[in-house]
Amino acid sequence: MIAACAVAATSTKEPTAMYRGTTKVGVITPAQIGQYRAETWDASCEGSPFVTRGRSARERARINVHHWDGHVDGYALLETSGRWRIRPMFYGDRPKVAWLAVRRSATRWDVLRGGRKIGSTIGPDGPAAAAALVIGCDF
Repeated sequence: MIAACAVAATSTKEPTAMYRGTTKVGVITPAQIGQYRAETWDASCEGSPFVTRGRSARERARINVHHWDGHVDGYALLETSGRWRIRPMFYGDRPKVAWLAVRRSATRWDVLRGGRKIGSTIGPDGPAAAAALVIGCDF
């Protein structure tokens, strides 16, 4: 019984920390909504968003950031391996604001706007944390 608990504890993913400059503003932790959603994270930061990523190959190339009521506030799209474009949702004209999440190591991602680093994430879920940081955490 003890061995089974130890295995279960080590198989869970760790939270991913989000930083604005050098200031830690929150973390995202893996969660679950129902039994069919492939990946979901809860964010502990000002704004309290939650983040989802679908199951199919097409859906895995998009990460959605939701408001607490389920409304999609923005998304991240996979551009290339190690690079995600992050955009807020606007209804009407195409949004002009965009950020990039760029992989720097296995557990570190930088968040860029206009080529300038504005934040970073440290942990296993960098792209999801980067999207939550700039869209849902009252950046």
